Amino acid sequence: QEEIGRLNQALLETNQELIETRSNLASCRRKNQELELNLESTLKELNSVRTSAEQLAGIAEEVARWIAGNSELNEPEWSTYIEPCIRGSAEGDVLNLPCIPWYNDFSYRPDIGDRISPIWEFLAERGGDCEDYSLFMAAAVRTAIGKGLKIRIAKEGSGRFWLNRDWYYANAERVDVEADNVYVYCGRMKEDNKGHCIIVLEDREGKRYFVEPQNGFLYPEDPFSEPWIILSANDYIDLKENLSLREALNHVEEVLKGR
Repeated sequence: QEEIGRLNQALLETNQELIETRSNLASCRRKNQELELNLESTLKELNSVRTSAEQLAGIAEEVARWIAGNSELNEPEWSTYIEPCIRGSAEGDVLNLPCIPWYNDFSYRPDIGDRISPIWEFLAERGGDCEDYSLFMAAAVRTAIGKGLKIRIAKEGSGRFWLNRDWYYANAERVDVEADNVYVYCGRMKEDNKGHCIIVLEDREGKRYFVEPQNGFLYPEDPFSEPWIILSANDYIDLKENLSLREALNHVEEVLKGR
């Protein structure tokens, strides 16, 4: 009798453990299903993020190609629009920057919105707005730097700045720069609080020359109270948001590598 009682008690305990085990198993199955659903949802979100990253990378690469494609002048553009403004000097050949818009009779053409025209369009239209002028003149300077030319700009003064053998700007003087870099620079002007774009030349010592691309004259100082954008040969930098297209593209590529 005692042995039967112990067996019954053991059977009851075993049955209770079995009930608890089944309950735990059912709970585990439910959690597993929830995890599977969460994993599926997470994978969908991850794939969505990857798709967005790939699309962003595609757009960024397209913009980067556009910038690079408009960073220098080709040989026909150089020989037609720039070579007539190269001057010889004892220190070597110099690109006379104020000569370029004057010689080519470029004119200011207001644009709708903030679209930047590619160089071929600027030349076809014989002008453009401040962004278009800046892109073209920066490309001209960049090409000149690659050819080993100094850059001659004008500044207000008491003399004459000669555009060619016959024509000159009165009350102006020349400044020759051994430029090492050039970029487009846009922002809000101190003078009238309006948006504008210019070019910036940098020499080997890092000194900056703020130049009006529509006439090649030097600003005495940074003309912007609020800088907005820098457009270099291979990057677009939003100074307000401290964002770089090149850095963003590199970051996206790193994200995609982690897939």
